[in-house]
Formats: sequence, C-alpha cells, structure tokens
Amino acid sequence: MIEVKNLVKAFQVDGKEFKALDDVSFKVNDGEIFGVIGLSGAGKSTLVRCINRLEEPDSGQIIIDGIKILSLSPEELRKERKDIGMIFQSFNLFMQKTVYDNIAYPLEISDVNKDEIEKRVNELLKFIDLEAKKNAYPSELSGGQKQRVAIARAIATNPRILLSDEGTSALDPANTQAILNLLKKIVKEYKTTIIMITHQMEVAKDICDRIAVMESGKIIEENATKELFRN
Repeated sequence: MIEVKNLVKAFQVDGKEFKALDDVSFKVNDGEIFGVIGLSGAGKSTLVRCINRLEEPDSGQIIIDGIKILSLSPEELRKERKDIGMIFQSFNLFMQKTVYDNIAYPLEISDVNKDEIEKRVNELLKFIDLEAKKNAYPSELSGGQKQRVAIARAIATNPRILLSDEGTSALDPANTQAILNLLKKIVKEYKTTIIMITHQMEVAKDICDRIAVMESGKIIEENATKELFRN
C-alpha cells in the first residue's frame, strides 16, 4: 500500500513561488496499476520523483507499507529504494554497456554474486523476449527494445513498486502496446504495484485500474478507469 498525504513541492521561478504539487493526496493498493494523467506542467513528474525522493517535498507524507519515506536516513533510503524501480521516457541506458551489462548493473551494486546475476539476467532476457540481443549495445536496438531493456533493469532486484514516468511517450503505437503488455505481465507474474505517469489518455485507459487527473499541481479527479472515462 502506498499512501501520499498532503504533499507540497514548490519551486522558485523568476523570483515567484510556483507550486508544482499543491496538497496532493491519494492511495495505491498492492498489485494495482494506478495512473496519473494530465497535461505537461501539471506536476506529474515532480510527484513521481518525490515518491522515491529524487525530489524532496516541502511538506506532507509518503508512506509505503507503513514506512514513512520522508523520515528515512540516507542509508535507510538506499535500502528502501531497492524496492522501487523506475522507468523513464528517455530509457536512460548506459550506451557503453551491453544489454546484459545494463540489466546486471543494479544487481552488481547490490553485491549479488556473479552466478545469481547471470541466472537473473538470463531469466529477464527471456521475460522481455530479447535473448538474441544479450551482447548488443543500446545503439543497435529499436526504441521499443531499449525500453524493454530499461524495464528489465528496473525490475532486476524484484522491486515491489515500479514507477513509470512517461515510459511509452517516446514510442510508436505498436511498441507502446508491446510495453503495456509487458507491464501487465510484470504485475501478474511478480505482483508488482505500478504508478504510471502519462499524458496519453489511450495508454491510461488500456492499462490502469484507477486514475488520478492532475491539473496545476492538484488532483482534480480520481476514479476507477471505466467510471472516469464514462463520466
């Protein structure tokens, strides 16, 4: 269970205060795909970056399975972040590393032994259907393939939570559908909880169980997906 309570984050823009998040509250259930949609500048990316503390909120609370994330020390936060994977619009792969090495990276920095790393990476290559690209470099992959590698890297340590910040917006419709099917498979097989940040209405409609609509730093509507689009 993820609970966000009264989250506020402000930035100084041209000498004026701009509230990117203005008293945002919501809950996400275990094993749920929760969508956050809105136009560019609505505060969606700031919200997702606050959840794993890439951004520090000014006030409010983020509680994951009873743990108050904003109260954690740097060491405790590092430990907790192993349970929070993240995928980005721009893939963020290491261009000088092979597909295998990209996926292995989070396991290496978690001091997993070499045999376990090899077993896990091969399992993930099969899961994302890219076994043939094991020794390829990102420059040799299509956009959809790059995002599949990025997703495999994000779930390498078996995180309970996956944050997707516009993870499909750089892809064409066919690759978008392939990525959405992969995310559904992750929820089904690994029981992962996903928070999906997107401005693509069709993506949210296809994959999300519930959706929150953001505008000017506030959540203006929240509902089950079918109800939201029916209204």
